[in-house]
Amino acid sequence: MKKVIMAFLAASMLAGAAAGQSADKKADLSLNFGLTYDNESEEIVNLTIDARAGFRLGKGVQISPEVMYAFAYGESVISPGVIFNYVARRAFFGGGLLVQFRHDWWDNYVDAAVKINIGYAWRHVMVTAYYIGRFYTDVETEIFGYHQLGFNIGYRF
Repeated sequence: MKKVIMAFLAASMLAGAAAGQSADKKADLSLNFGLTYDNESEEIVNLTIDARAGFRLGKGVQISPEVMYAFAYGESVISPGVIFNYVARRAFFGGGLLVQFRHDWWDNYVDAAVKINIGYAWRHVMVTAYYIGRFYTDVETEIFGYHQLGFNIGYRF
């Protein structure tokens, strides 16, 4: 399952790059900083840094490969992924898939996750709120039982 998701992410990133090149439009690049609530983390609130590139696929549709790094004392999460957004003027919303590489004091984990976001962009500033639910279950936890809620603000180049 993880190999299929990784292959999908790689293919989506390549498709987004190709679409951006063929449309003769520049990519919407952004660097964002924010906070994330993580219900699995030892630290309730993590700091985040992420980089995104938005490629227009057509009127109102955008593919956005991204990489997010969330960290707190003793633990970190790196989440590369691809988000498909609907863009209406300055507002956007969408969803996609991520792969989370989690590292803490005791172990390393790799999990697939779904991300849903909504945001607003104007001039060089972008604000985004998001939900990330992990495709992880165990005896005590339902699917999406481990999740993150976050907010970030960024600069668009």
